[in-house]
Amino acid sequence: PARWTAPHPAVARALRWRPASPGVEWGELQLAGDGEAWRVRAIVLRVDPARVGFALDTLTRDFRSRVAGAVDGTGDGVLAASNAGQCEGGRPWGWTVLEGRELQPPGAGPLSSAFVITPAGRARIVAAADLATVRDSAALAFQSYPTLLDRDGDVPAPLRAAGRGVNVGHRDARLAIGVQRDGRVV
Repeated sequence: PARWTAPHPAVARALRWRPASPGVEWGELQLAGDGEAWRVRAIVLRVDPARVGFALDTLTRDFRSRVAGAVDGTGDGVLAASNAGQCEGGRPWGWTVLEGRELQPPGAGPLSSAFVITPAGRARIVAAADLATVRDSAALAFQSYPTLLDRDGDVPAPLRAAGRGVNVGHRDARLAIGVQRDGRVV
């Protein structure tokens, strides 16, 4: 659809939330599409940032061992890990902030936006055009593209049809991230 309401009725019927730990729920969706997307299983997490902290790290040896510990159950509190966004030459693409320190300035990409955690722990999705307003106040941030839904739940016009500046036929397995109106991160 060109507009998604929250929760979308078809998704709400198909997704059963299960508790994972305090402040974290998870569910699975079976999706189907054309071409490479003929069968997709999506794992969906819903995280309350008031109860669970977020961390962003580069692929250091220490980080890899912490993620491996999360997978095999021997970890030190890591509940989930994912590739955060685009890469360019082995480095993250676009705006990157770790522990309040900007490692890379914002990038320019089609429908790019940033996932931002404030020093108070509030999660936000910020459009590229608005990044200047939050650059000095982010505790953690990474930028990626394309933005799949705008603030009102509309699918951006470039994603609705070919020839509008985004290759709508391209498929990648990738992280999608959003912030619900109640502040929880999905």
